[in-house]
Amino acid sequence: MPLNEERLALLEEAGRHSRRIPVEKILEALVAPALRLSRDSRKGGALFMRLLGRCYTDPDDNIQAMLTRQLNEVAERFLPAFQKALPKLPPMELFWRLHFMVGAMAHTMADAERLREFSGGQCDPDNTEDTIHRLVAFLAGGLKAKVK
Repeated sequence: MPLNEERLALLEEAGRHSRRIPVEKILEALVAPALRLSRDSRKGGALFMRLLGRCYTDPDDNIQAMLTRQLNEVAERFLPAFQKALPKLPPMELFWRLHFMVGAMAHTMADAERLREFSGGQCDPDNTEDTIHRLVAFLAGGLKAKVK
């Protein structure tokens, strides 16, 4: 899948500069390609989003197995990077935070126009790079939050 190939290439590039990749760089490698794709009409962004939404909500075993394979391919590389970047975060807490991260990313990709309406036009979801920057900052804060 080209999306995951791009994610993995960005993670590898970030790892060339440091053994312990900063959380923000890991997040950028994970989030940026998906957000860019979701907002790119030349690459079928809207169609991609509809297909992805269907994959997540369709109970078909074959589709769920395909999603799991795709997720595992990325998780095998990203999970150790997050664990190195957040060494004091207990594994269970990391999994919860990654779960919330995926939800925030999916919502941002799938329902960006509601933000424009809700903000009275102050927020521009068409500014993909700004959206990536803001989402990465938000997610990094959540991943780095103090454990209770």
